Order: sequence, then structure tokens, then C-alpha cells
Amino acid sequence: MILCLFTFSYEGFRKNGHWEVRGLLYALIGVCLDSTSAVGTKWAFEQAPTISPLLGQFLRCGGALSVLYVIYLFTPKSYFVPWTQMNNRERRTVFLASFIGTFLALFLSLSAIKTGHLPSLAAIGVTCPLFSGLFEHLYEKRWPSRTFLLATGFFLIGFMILILSDYY
Repeated sequence: MILCLFTFSYEGFRKNGHWEVRGLLYALIGVCLDSTSAVGTKWAFEQAPTISPLLGQFLRCGGALSVLYVIYLFTPKSYFVPWTQMNNRERRTVFLASFIGTFLALFLSLSAIKTGHLPSLAAIGVTCPLFSGLFEHLYEKRWPSRTFLLATGFFLIGFMILILSDYY
């Protein structure tokens, strides 16, 4: 799985001529925090089985909005594009992306965490770069690069190791 992510980083290195160490570090920290959150969420569901994924989603979104509000207070206002300055197409795009990427994706993720095998769910989470890369290629109407195909191969090998490790 790490080789998959490293291959995507290498593709960025080939395009820009330098490694994006800061981005990789932030991504690694984000993955660690997300994994910690998944373990904590699984523990919370086990401690209080009556909590529904919808309530868990509400609490996570509330916490995220609280943090975003604090960040907003200390960030230059020019960084944020006001809703009123967006045209209708931009508003629809922001709304749809927020609904699919935040509410729906996290709700399904919490539902999976409540009932699923945590290591398998974490491995499935690694598919984000693959799907993002695939959607980018479809959006730009171009064929996947060799490094993208290599990263996909590394992902498949890692996923097979994860699946086979349960049998042996």
C-alpha cells in the first residue's frame, strides 16, 4: 500500500522536478489521525451500541465545524470566497461535493466501521488515491499514465496480501 502511495508521489516528482515532502508528511499525519479516529469510533460504537451512524456523523460534523470556525476566526477573510460571489454553477458544485464528499461518504464510512472488519476497511480506504487518479484521468479525457498503472498494481498486490493474511 505504501508503494502505491510512493508511486503517486513519484509521478508528482516527475511533473514538478521535486518531491513534495510537506504534502507527503501532511498526508501521512492525516492517515495516522484518520486511522486513530476509526479505532476510536469503533470503540465508541462497541461501548454504546445504540449510537447510530447518523448520530456519529452528526457529532463528527459538529466537531469539524467547531474547529473550522476557530480556524476561520484566525484566517485572512480574503482566503474564503463568499457564497454570494459564486455563480449558480459554482454553488451547485460546492453543495454537491460537500454532500457527497462529506455527509454521504462519512455516513457510509461510519456504517462500515460500526459493522466491519477494521483492517479491511482501512485497506479499502487506501483506494482513495486510485479513484481520485482514475476520476482525474476521466475528467481530463486522457489515458492513465504508466505510474498510475504501476500504483494500481502495487495496490492490488497489497490488498491480496491483506486478504490472504486472514486465511493463513
